[in-house]
Amino acid sequence: MLASILFLCGSLGTAQPDTLRPIPAQTLAEVTVRPSKTVTITPFTSGKVKALRTYSLVAGTNIAVHLPATTSGTLATIQVQLKPTDVRAGRLRVQLLAAPQSQVATVPENAPLLPAPIMVSAQQMKEAPKGLLSLDVSSYNIAMPANGVFVVVEGLGSEEAPNYVAITVPSKGSGSPLVVTGGAAGYETSHLDEWAELELGSSESEPRTWIKGTNGKGWILRKPKEDPKKVMNSRLAVTLVEGM
Repeated sequence: MLASILFLCGSLGTAQPDTLRPIPAQTLAEVTVRPSKTVTITPFTSGKVKALRTYSLVAGTNIAVHLPATTSGTLATIQVQLKPTDVRAGRLRVQLLAAPQSQVATVPENAPLLPAPIMVSAQQMKEAPKGLLSLDVSSYNIAMPANGVFVVVEGLGSEEAPNYVAITVPSKGSGSPLVVTGGAAGYETSHLDEWAELELGSSESEPRTWIKGTNGKGWILRKPKEDPKKVMNSRLAVTLVEGM
């Protein structure tokens, strides 16, 4: 028995230790990391911007701004600068359109970049910080088109009465103007000052704001009449992320 134990001990003592074999060096594929940068594109491409009056976004009012492709990247947000007011009436329908490659002759309504327009309620407008609506479109991974984009904002009434009917102006001293909207369910009235107002600015840049009302004249580019160097544009913008 003792001989067996000694034999086993001798076997353990003389066993060769395990050796670690070196792993061949591997070369990883080169990865380039580019820092991303968020850029805001506005219609005010040069000079100082002077705040002006506002557009009332009542039902039937359409405002479109052509934003140039000053840089490339992926669109992140649409920004709509409203006058900070107690909005209690109406809604907005916001669209993003690709500008045509050729000279822009009108708003390209048949070139949507979003799967559906973005609807904005009166409550959302009321709660916008300092009147700035920031609508996230980053999940759509939209690259900035070569000739830029159009941001289009349309005023609507409620779901029951979305369409413009009339604005009634009461006699002097008897109250504020009333907005009348209608739909299949009937008519609704609201005070004009309950609707959202889109801010405007003046600068030495190109005219990029188009307007379409209920008069049937279609889209009209707003050009300066007094001073050609002072152009009035609506405060619509987009942000995009460069380096993506």
